Amino acid sequence: MSKHWMGLCALLIVSMMTTGLYAGDNIFKGGDFEAENPKKPGTPAHWGINPEKGSSWETEGENKFLRLTSMESGKMYMVYRQFFVKPADYGKKMKMTFKMRCNGIEKGQKSWFSGTLFIQFKNSEGKKIKGVSKIPRMAGTHAEWEDKVLEFEVPEGAEKFEVMPVLFNVKAGTMDFDDFTLEYVD
Repeated sequence: MSKHWMGLCALLIVSMMTTGLYAGDNIFKGGDFEAENPKKPGTPAHWGINPEKGSSWETEGENKFLRLTSMESGKMYMVYRQFFVKPADYGKKMKMTFKMRCNGIEKGQKSWFSGTLFIQFKNSEGKKIKGVSKIPRMAGTHAEWEDKVLEFEVPEGAEKFEVMPVLFNVKAGTMDFDDFTLEYVD
């Protein structure tokens, strides 16, 4: 490879590493479920959807969204996304928005066995760090989409942020998620 191309590649890599995110930049790619995964047709980009494990990519009119379906009482059905944070992000405020709804969710053996969105920060050892205090839960039927907004601060020591839509050990039901965004607000 010529010195010219090596220099150009090095410049490109440095610029990608130093390009920062700014307040208002959505870092939740594929959160609207509209784009198809080119490597796995029939699934949304950036998501590990598996109908055999209770997750599916659904369409209603022109809108596409994630659906979780309880296939067996008392089992957990979940999809997972992670985002990495840097020490420069510690103390920065973030905002996550999304929509959710559910149909026929029967809570499991414990009162918190419901449809929910687990969100958490973890350190470099994979241990949870306090940072997000409220998580939305649903049970029963909420036929209309409900807009949710969560605001939190990136805690000291965080290495990654995990987002997990989940049917947590429910007896039955479905839960839908759509239009995730995640951005810095300061």
